[in-house]
Amino acid sequence: MSFLYPAYLYGLFLISIPIVIHFFNFQKARKVYFTNVNFLKSVKEVTNARSKIKNILVLLSRILFLICLVLAFARPFIPNENSNVQGDGNYVSVYIDNSFSMQNEQGNRRLFDIAVRQAEEITKIFPSNTLYQLVSNNSTENFQFFYDANRFLERISELEFSNTDLAWEDVANIQKQSFSQNSAGQGNHVFWVSDFQKYPNESINSQTIDTLNNYYLLPLRGTNKSNLYVDSVWLASPFIQLQENTPLTVKLRNDSEEELYEQVIRLYIDDKQVSSTTIEIAPISTKEINLSFAITESGSKPCRIELDDYPIVFDNEYFFTLQVAPKIKIIQVTGGNTKYLERVYGNEPFFELEKYSINDLDYNALQNADLVVLDNLKTFDNALQTALKTAMAKGVSVVVFPGLNANVDAYSKALQMPFRTLTHNINERAFVEAEAPEAENPFFKGVFEKVVTNMSMPKGIAVYGWNTLGEPLLTYKNGHPYLSVFKRETHNVFVFSSPLQEETSNFFRHALFVPVMYKVALESKVNSNRLAYSFSDEIASVKVRDFTRNDIVKFRLNPLEFIPDQRMVGNELLITVPKSEATAGNYLMIKNRTNEMIGHIAFNYNKAESNLQFFSETELNEFAERNPQVQLYENRDEENFAKDFQEQQFAKSLWRYALFLALLFLLAETLLVRFWKGA
Repeated sequence: MSFLYPAYLYGLFLISIPIVIHFFNFQKARKVYFTNVNFLKSVKEVTNARSKIKNILVLLSRILFLICLVLAFARPFIPNENSNVQGDGNYVSVYIDNSFSMQNEQGNRRLFDIAVRQAEEITKIFPSNTLYQLVSNNSTENFQFFYDANRFLERISELEFSNTDLAWEDVANIQKQSFSQNSAGQGNHVFWVSDFQKYPNESINSQTIDTLNNYYLLPLRGTNKSNLYVDSVWLASPFIQLQENTPLTVKLRNDSEEELYEQVIRLYIDDKQVSSTTIEIAPISTKEINLSFAITESGSKPCRIELDDYPIVFDNEYFFTLQVAPKIKIIQVTGGNTKYLERVYGNEPFFELEKYSINDLDYNALQNADLVVLDNLKTFDNALQTALKTAMAKGVSVVVFPGLNANVDAYSKALQMPFRTLTHNINERAFVEAEAPEAENPFFKGVFEKVVTNMSMPKGIAVYGWNTLGEPLLTYKNGHPYLSVFKRETHNVFVFSSPLQEETSNFFRHALFVPVMYKVALESKVNSNRLAYSFSDEIASVKVRDFTRNDIVKFRLNPLEFIPDQRMVGNELLITVPKSEATAGNYLMIKNRTNEMIGHIAFNYNKAESNLQFFSETELNEFAERNPQVQLYENRDEENFAKDFQEQQFAKSLWRYALFLALLFLLAETLLVRFWKGA
């Protein structure tokens, strides 16, 4: 037999107190005289004999009471020889999964609340001098610290849901490093209290677990495995015009094994409901729906999709941002004096056209453009080549109307594409009509009501060519390309084979000229700001104008306000996506120096957290079998967990028996004193 708190055995010295009381009775005797002395003498002898027996029994009861009471405090136990626990480490690390999937319920209780209760029970298992560490999915800055039981319980009570989730390997590494930093030795105890959610392509059996400490897996299983959430949203065209009916595609995912009926999906813009629909969705499936809206005011608009789903409620809202009728900044660099583009872009409020002659070009202006139009240039000097290269790297798209007798080598170098001359003498060539475009080509969506083979098309001469590279949008009937687009990672390059001149084309007089140039300008917005970001992203990119390196952007979602890590790269503001300090929502972006609003940016919780897939009991058992230092507690009595764990892992506890015997001897003493008369 061993003792959990052997120091309490010093309390056995207390048995000297009833012994001293028994042998030293300091009451002063009195003489009492009676007439019949012989009779009284015989009575006295009998009474003294019975009194001695009673006093001895009372003394034994008191001594045994004290012995059993001291043993109860010393916590005697019989060691469990079959336990896999190694050592008797004084450090305990507890990982509580506070990711949003723990909103699921078991009965009528959230898994997160059960996990907190389970952690509180763990403090009842170990001695009072044990130190505890709390590991969660929140910021790791205080993970290395260990606390006494009271402070540990305080930290648990402060725990809230986190929008991030740690990989199992990260959890194990944090706990291992914490033991090492605190010189904890080996034989310490590690608890993982989680629903053991399984991300796509994740395997817990691939994790490497520290062999010097003891690990205990405490899985929690939700009663309900149903969740409906928004997977993603997108627009058919990134350019939203005022007063126009615009369709928004919403992709929904049902992770339930049951079909869901009459699910109401609502669209809010500026906190006003603008559209809604009711859907049915099959089990374990996705469904795409369209919600239409029209907006009367331009600018950045905070939006959200809202649905009703229980008990997983953290993903019932999906936030995103729309840029309505944004200004498209166009820089025209011309080597002549054509006014055709001014007639297209100069009369529309959402186009902002700046025209430069090649001789007085502000090269820095190219960096802040959405679209650069190169019109009738003969060649490119080094400064223009460098400025174009920098602008395209920042996502600026380019339209090229080459000049006659152009330097094809300079064009090839500047545009990073093979450029060659097809026609040296345009006077010897006749105009050729262009083919009707392909009806399925998304570039011409909305341009034609119907595409027919005999429709009127512009005519011209293919002066330049580029082999078969690029995607042809318009082609002459002789097979030469008229307009092709070269799609790059950050930008698009639109190249016309004919100069924008009467000698080579009638395109600028044709009805197709305006819609094509509109589409080219709108396509320059394809690489604009994303509708939404996830907290699983590392970097968010926002295009900004009139922004200096000294400007700092702060995020505001009342009452929360903070300044994230950020840096400027060209005209893009790169922001480190906030993790633990932020919640999902549409954040205002504000210049810290001038308090000027830049726009909105939307953050959502990680979609992987919405996917209710978990490691099975079989997978967890295999993990425990591969790692002897790991033990699985799948089906456990929550209320008696501390008792069951202690008896299973450490010993057969005897303190309850000692306490029962102490109470029994106390009762015996009371009965002796109360009912044994004649003392």
